[in-house]
Amino acid sequence: MVFLLSVVKAFVFDVYGTLFDVHPVKAACDEQFPGKGDQISGSWRTKQTIVLSNGTDAMLAKLIQNAGFTDLFDELVSIDGIKQAKPSPAAYMHWFKNSGLNRDEVLFISSNGWDIAGAKNFGLHTAWINRDGKPVDMPDLAPDAVYEDLSGILEWVTDEAAWP
Repeated sequence: MVFLLSVVKAFVFDVYGTLFDVHPVKAACDEQFPGKGDQISGSWRTKQTIVLSNGTDAMLAKLIQNAGFTDLFDELVSIDGIKQAKPSPAAYMHWFKNSGLNRDEVLFISSNGWDIAGAKNFGLHTAWINRDGKPVDMPDLAPDAVYEDLSGILEWVTDEAAWP
């Protein structure tokens, strides 16, 4: 499945095991479209970027800061305070209820199959970063897209328009 950049208004990431290959996306863009890597890989940054995590606020802030990702995200959302961890629908609703978005405008990205199933059950589009080639945990809640790493995002970024 290809997600058109014009349809998606927010990218919601699970943090643990998912985010730490963001920088290779630019390199993959440069390889496919020489000299256009910054433009293409940065295009998703024109959308809302959110981290939604079961971790505490303090853990999440420190992790993002130490990774040098502070400027990459509009919002860091910990659901620790509601005592409803993902994949509970209440966990996704915690962020979503104040987002101002429709569920079909959100792409949830995670490397955890159980998190993908929870987000899919909640009604979000999902992209699973399946680094190990594992089978889908819950076939009835299968992800909309499966990538080996975050550079797979090129599949929909490059389909958005004819990037020269």
